[in-house]
Amino acid sequence: MGTSTQATLTATNMQSFEQNTQILLKDELLNQTIDLRQQPVYSFNYTQGNNEHRFNLLVGGTIGIENPVTANEKLWFDHQSLNIALPMMAGQKARVELYSATGAMLLSKEITLDAVNTIPVKFEGTLVARVITNGKLFTVKGLIQPSIRL
Repeated sequence: MGTSTQATLTATNMQSFEQNTQILLKDELLNQTIDLRQQPVYSFNYTQGNNEHRFNLLVGGTIGIENPVTANEKLWFDHQSLNIALPMMAGQKARVELYSATGAMLLSKEITLDAVNTIPVKFEGTLVARVITNGKLFTVKGLIQPSIRL
């Protein structure tokens, strides 16, 4: 059994990026995505032997977004997950729907929105995601490919 310790990552100098540039930290171990603009300090437990590729830093725009409502409202696919960033609607209920390229519904679930929600996607190929909340509809198309580790 490995030794465990509390660790903290702190994002600084955020003003050096354009104001509408999204900066996210993805914790692959806990399957959480943190918006570093809203939460610049992230504390976590590190255990010796944890995956050395535990974190991904995502900076900039997203691929596959069509007609985003504002810079703060975004949906995107990342590896094997759907990410939903609707911080202005945090705390509200939403329906998330996932469709194949042929229009078959693959997933339909109710969630409570956080600043950023991450939903694991166990499907491959071209997908369309819809998020419906408070009378608003958000959509994104993306391509999920199998993960390849070298």
